[in-house]
Amino acid sequence: MYIYRTYFTLTACVNDLSDAQEYLTKDDMTQYLKNNKHIPDDIKNAVEKIEWHLKDEDSGNIELTTNRALSDIELKPISNWVSGQNSDGLGESFEQQPFANYQDTQSDYGYDDDDDYYEDDSYVMASFDWQTNDYKFEFIRND
Repeated sequence: MYIYRTYFTLTACVNDLSDAQEYLTKDDMTQYLKNNKHIPDDIKNAVEKIEWHLKDEDSGNIELTTNRALSDIELKPISNWVSGQNSDGLGESFEQQPFANYQDTQSDYGYDDDDDYYEDDSYVMASFDWQTNDYKFEFIRND
């Protein structure tokens, strides 16, 4: 087995690391990758598993396991697919969950210019860094 990894950051911290990780692993994302029509069959056939892992409240990695070595050219469509998942698929549903979309408990309280008391009802949304990350996979090891 060949292990590849790419890294991600979130735009904010999740407020429950355990729930967030459970959410990322509840669906087998491998099936979605293998059903994608934009990835050539020979590459799909090499894929054994793809998994998202949170390492802390605002970052993690995506691990790809294959049954043969893949070239950078072969990894590119998988990177593109990951970017799409992080922006629209998995990522969009992730950022709507209570652990990623919540009221900021560090809200500001005070007075505005008109001496009116206010409470800042700021909300946090932890999103994947798909706009700034090409999700290039690096070879990690051969098991």
